[in-house]
Amino acid sequence: MALFRYTAINRAGQHIDGEIEAADMQSARSLLSEQGRFVSTISDSGEISENENNQVADAPLPSRISSKLRLSKREKQEFISQFATALRAKVPVMGALDVVSQQNPSKKTVKLVNNLSRHIRSGMSLSEAMAGYKYIFDRLDVSLVRVGESAGNLDECMTSLAEVKDRELTIHNTIITTSLYPLFVLFIGLLSATVVVTWIIPRIINTLAVDIQWLPWPTRVMMNVSNFLNSPSGWTVLFGSGIAFILFLRWGRTNSGRVVFDRIRISLPLIGQVNRKWAVARFARMLGVLIGSGVDMLSSLKVVRNCLDNEVLACEIDSLVSHVRAGASLVSPLKKSGLFPPLLIQVVSVGENTGKLPEMLINSAEAFDKDTDRAVKRLMAILPALLIFVLAIFIGFLLLATLLPIIQVETNLPSF
Repeated sequence: MALFRYTAINRAGQHIDGEIEAADMQSARSLLSEQGRFVSTISDSGEISENENNQVADAPLPSRISSKLRLSKREKQEFISQFATALRAKVPVMGALDVVSQQNPSKKTVKLVNNLSRHIRSGMSLSEAMAGYKYIFDRLDVSLVRVGESAGNLDECMTSLAEVKDRELTIHNTIITTSLYPLFVLFIGLLSATVVVTWIIPRIINTLAVDIQWLPWPTRVMMNVSNFLNSPSGWTVLFGSGIAFILFLRWGRTNSGRVVFDRIRISLPLIGQVNRKWAVARFARMLGVLIGSGVDMLSSLKVVRNCLDNEVLACEIDSLVSHVRAGASLVSPLKKSGLFPPLLIQVVSVGENTGKLPEMLINSAEAFDKDTDRAVKRLMAILPALLIFVLAIFIGFLLLATLLPIIQVETNLPSF
């Protein structure tokens, strides 16, 4: 038998410390679970390190669970928000999960909640249970919950996480909503052009019974394109292009491909500006939330690095980690990268000097979010007009290709 020291939450939602004898750590968790105590931290050394709170976010979190259950962004945000609300009302973890299960209409969310409850009753902590659902919870989610369990402020950490997810969902929905019209215009334009080139123009020209060499050059161009698309070689090229595009996308999921893709994403005119602003806002918000929750700078940067969804900025954070580990501040590597705006650099400098870095990062994230909203609106005001202009030129070319041979034939007809 070994002696284990633990911190846990009882059914009343109170945080308690104690010791328990058991054959191993899993047995200790099971015994505590049977007593209605849900473990936050447990150690067989008899001591809980004072720095455990700082390292907990970055520590590996193995899980026996390997679930492929998925939730949409909306379902995940609703689950975290409802769970955080219940915890703020001082409802215990198990009770909070029951509340979410009763009021959430999503069957997948209810299944997730029931599974989490079952795992916790078996002796796992909430963060350990969440770590097994890698298609739902990312490293930031699991790290913040683990920090909250360790520090005894799970309600505050979940509230911060709910705010992060709510803001990200708002930005995501804004981009999706404003992109629908340009994408619809582009789809209709491409579909119409394909029908005209492959079907309408050839039928009109064939009725004229004119040698293609005597047709105006716009018509010859369209006829050559139409003949190519309707030929076996055209279908082969289209099929090969589709295969090449799929392989290109698969390569984009590799490490080297992601770097190239993400560099293109932040370098494109108009769209690149939106992507960069969004990534910077996410960086500032997540870093501020983690540091404000008690996680040290190194561990916070490592968590943020894997949650940015931009490999170029992630590589820059690797440089930040090496500088911070050497004892330097964040300001100089942020300046050298050239990817972070001057406002963020100034905020970090002032925050480090005043000791209010978390608050200032979160406030700057709000400013970057608003800037992202404005950039998205500007982009969506320009992009539809640009697409319509390009489509107008193309349609005008199609009209010329169609009407010029008809006019030419009519002018060459003998008069009676």
